[in-house]
Amino acid sequence: AGFAATQTATAQTPDLIAMKATCQTAAAQPVSERALSIRDLAKKEADVFTTNKRKKELDVSDVLVGNVLQPAWKRVLDYYSISRLRGSLVVSHSADGKTTNYPETQLRPKVDAAIANLTDRAVIGDALTRAALYDTPWSAAFVSTIMKTAGFTADQWKLSAGHHDYIRAAMLTGHEAGQTYAYAGCDPAWVRPRVGDLICYSRGKSPATFDGALSLAMANKSYASHCDIVTIADAASPKPYSIGGNVSESVTETARTIGASASATASTLNKVKDGAWIAVLVLVRP
Repeated sequence: AGFAATQTATAQTPDLIAMKATCQTAAAQPVSERALSIRDLAKKEADVFTTNKRKKELDVSDVLVGNVLQPAWKRVLDYYSISRLRGSLVVSHSADGKTTNYPETQLRPKVDAAIANLTDRAVIGDALTRAALYDTPWSAAFVSTIMKTAGFTADQWKLSAGHHDYIRAAMLTGHEAGQTYAYAGCDPAWVRPRVGDLICYSRGKSPATFDGALSLAMANKSYASHCDIVTIADAASPKPYSIGGNVSESVTETARTIGASASATASTLNKVKDGAWIAVLVLVRP
């Protein structure tokens, strides 16, 4: 097991040696069919947003989802619907130097009730929802949608609008014998990410390391972060490619520098002004 009980009834101490062994054993296995499915789902979404030209989160021009044309922003809204996270969408309003977040799911019915004309209701309601998509970071909803679509159940993946929630689950549950959580949280210095794994970095000065993220996970504290899904991982190349949501306001594939052969910090993060790589989530139970 990755965690050993301490003398207190509630506290637990991470066994980093056991955690490292779990990570390295899993990372040495061939890429699974489930991992390839995760990759393909992510690439399909990236293709949706790059047909003809890059589409952004609030783009009103159509994207082709299957055989259906819809505005790009509605595809982002789909991520919240599929992952059942729409309740996390908020509209931010600032007044008197104070910013307050209002749930979109509470405001939208008020708009519907207040406006009788159906066209006006739809136009104003959609504008409200688009504002919520702009005000709410949607990258974790994208990842959760991919995982849910790949067939993971609630005990295999933590659906959340915050990356720190599923990172925490991978760190604290993914290493435990007898558990069903699909991913284990690993130090980027321990493993090279594979296709279907996730690579995660903090947004800000804390946490700056895997150990720091693990400490926050054990304390059940949230922090700003981002994770991508690895889509290309060539053993001969130090730069895997990964796809993330809300990257340049779109679903974007990016070359990254991370892994056991490279210690990546803020200076090497692509399109990130500050932060550090804090974890590779390795698929241990596909």
